[in-house]
Formats: sequence, C-alpha cells, structure tokens
Amino acid sequence: MADWLSVTDVEKVTGIPNASIRRYIRNHGRHLIFKKDQKDYFIASESVKMMEIIYLFYANGMDTEQVEESLEEMTIPKAEGENGPTSKELIEKIYEQSLLNQRQQQALDEKLKKRDEKLTAVLRRKTAMNEKPSFFKRLFNKS
Repeated sequence: MADWLSVTDVEKVTGIPNASIRRYIRNHGRHLIFKKDQKDYFIASESVKMMEIIYLFYANGMDTEQVEESLEEMTIPKAEGENGPTSKELIEKIYEQSLLNQRQQQALDEKLKKRDEKLTAVLRRKTAMNEKPSFFKRLFNKS
C-alpha cells in the first residue's frame, strides 16, 4: 500500500516548488501515482523519485514536449528478449548527467564572473584616466 504525501510534503522532501509540483501533475500525471481530493493532490511515495526526474529534465532546459517524450521512453515496457537499459538505469544516467551539467554550469559561471570583474576593473581604470571634471566642478572651481 502506498504512502500518500501532500503537495506540501513533497515540496519539503524534494525542494521542488509547490506550483511546479502541481504543474507536473497536470502535464505529466499519467506517469505519476496520485489522487485528488477536491483541490488537494496526494502523491504516492513511489512517485516522488519521478517528480525529481521531471524536475531535472526541466532544469536541464527541456520543454514540456521533450519531458513527455523522455518519460514515454523511460516507461515503455520492453519486448521479450530486448536488451536495453532498465528504467532504473536510465534514471541513474539522467541523474548523473544532470549533476555533470550543474558542475559544468557552475564552472562556466565562475569563469564568466572572473572575466566580468577583470573587464570592469579595466574599464574603471580607463575612465578614470580619461575623466574630465563634471560641469559643476568646472563651473564652481573657477576663480
């Protein structure tokens, strides 16, 4: 029997915003186990991992159609004798790729920040050398 978590509980566990969880249910509910009680959603504990996968897909820049296609590929049952990766293997690969993407993005952000700091310093030095006194300084400093 599944443990049911409210949207708020899933938000606390995963860190995924409340509105995003509700949107994932609306857009990708057929891949999730959930129930609705009036306006409240309750998500099965087994579906929390799938929520995290959906979140990672969006975090990697996928749009709704791409996420849906990826989820379809993950949940398609294999024919007898087919030697493809299992959904668990796919989930692990997706998670590893997401972590790699995040590390690469952080490294890129750091490089850009350093470049921007150097550029700003150079521009400040250039403007300080070429700076003329302001109109008011010239006007009031005359004797």
